[in-house]
Amino acid sequence: MKSQLMKLVTCAFLFASAIFCQNVPLPNGVETHDGFFLRLVPGFGYSNVSETVPDDMLSEQNKGKDILTFSGGFTVANAIQIGGAVSENIIIYGESGGAVMMNPSVKVYEEEVENPGDVLVYLGGIGPGITYYFMPSNIYLSATILASIAMVNIEGDETQNSNIGFGFNFMVGKEWWAGEQWGLGISLYFRYGSQTDQDIEDITISGYSFGALFSATFN
Repeated sequence: MKSQLMKLVTCAFLFASAIFCQNVPLPNGVETHDGFFLRLVPGFGYSNVSETVPDDMLSEQNKGKDILTFSGGFTVANAIQIGGAVSENIIIYGESGGAVMMNPSVKVYEEEVENPGDVLVYLGGIGPGITYYFMPSNIYLSATILASIAMVNIEGDETQNSNIGFGFNFMVGKEWWAGEQWGLGISLYFRYGSQTDQDIEDITISGYSFGALFSATFN
């Protein structure tokens, strides 16, 4: 009888301990979004960049057409965001990054160019942004306003550089805690930029990129 009573008391104690442990709050700063913020987001995607001029600079047959279009190929995207939380789950940061399009198809006035050579197109920028985490799901939204730039490189020569223009980068992602302050996850992005050519300001270079990213966040 005593042995059965002891077993019952022991089971009750273990059960109560398990419930208590589940309800113990985590220490301050553990698995929370506050304080210093660092996010690294490499990935890949699809890009399209075009160059246009006003119609009055074009012949009748080419009016309304892009003078150059770069699309497809293989795009590598990356960004680094550094900042801090202004309140729990709301973070202000500065971002630097972009998308590099390698060996895209090239069109001149919508006619595809055969064997255009080694072509690299860069669309990037820097600027301020904000992230909000929906907890406890750890899903986040990010929006960055960019001072954007573009560069076109053909056969190793920097054939075009842009002035500073306007752009933005949107991200939506999901992270899982991989430590007390580290989160690993995946996200989707959409980046846009529009700027004028450095040498011929009548030329506007604009483009977008979208795809998937991996994220590593310290917060």
